This record gives sequence, structure tokens and C-alpha cells, in this order.
Amino acid sequence: MFYLLTLNSLLLDKYNVTYQRLTGGKYKDIGIPLKELEDDERDILEKKIKGIHDYFIDSVADNRKLSKKQINEISTGIFYIGEEAKELNLIDELGSKDQVTAYLEKEHNITAEYAEYKKKKTFFESLAEVFSSFSFNLGQGMGKGMFSNGFKVYAE
Repeated sequence: MFYLLTLNSLLLDKYNVTYQRLTGGKYKDIGIPLKELEDDERDILEKKIKGIHDYFIDSVADNRKLSKKQINEISTGIFYIGEEAKELNLIDELGSKDQVTAYLEKEHNITAEYAEYKKKKTFFESLAEVFSSFSFNLGQGMGKGMFSNGFKVYAE
């Protein structure tokens, strides 16, 4: 059996996490998951979300040369896998990274280059990584040692 817990019920009820409101304006903490939405806040957020959704529908309809009615019928919030998206005329082609690279290089007479962005680890992140690795290896070694020396686990 699965239970759906909201962030409020999990943190506030189970772990006694509290929320103290300190803001510089009436709506500065709108949408914070640690507090219940007031009716006016809910109205504001629903209007914003509807505006974003309408903009999205207009953009997709315009860019894909489809009617708003067609887009509204398929914009349920569910994701589409590649083949489905192609059948719905949401994408033009399916392809691998290599195929896309070759296409871009040919069509635009360029040499594609990929950059890899890595966030530099802080001292504490590096330290945590060392301790995590050490703890894992220690546990793994202890487990191998116990079982290789005839340690048995019994279940009642």
C-alpha cells in the first residue's frame, strides 16, 4: 500500500518542522510549501499558471502550425515519448546525438563542439565524498570478512 504525503504533513507533522514567516512583502512567501495557501494566494498562482499555459499553447500552435484546439487536446501535462511526439507533429525527426551533430554540421557548415560543465566541489562536498567512500568500503570489507569466516545470518 502506498501513501501520498504532502511536504507539510511529512515535515510539519512527522518531524515537527516549523515555519516562521519573515518577509518584506505580503506575497514574498507565496507558494512556499511549508505553509498553507491563502485563498488570494491560490487565485494569484492559478492566474499565473494559466497565463504561462496559455502562452505555451499559443507558442506550440504557432511553431508547429497546429490549431490551439489540437494543442489543447494533447496538452494534458503528460509526457510523450519520441514516437508519440512525432505522430502528434510536436517534433520533426527522431535521432541520436551523433545524428543530430552530423545534421547540424552539414546544414550549417560548422564543426559541433560540446562543452561539459562541472560545478567545482566545495571543501565540504569533497570531504563528504571521502567519508562516504570510506564508510562504504569499510562496510563492504566488514561484510566480506564476516561471511568469508563463516558468519551466518538466521531469520526467525
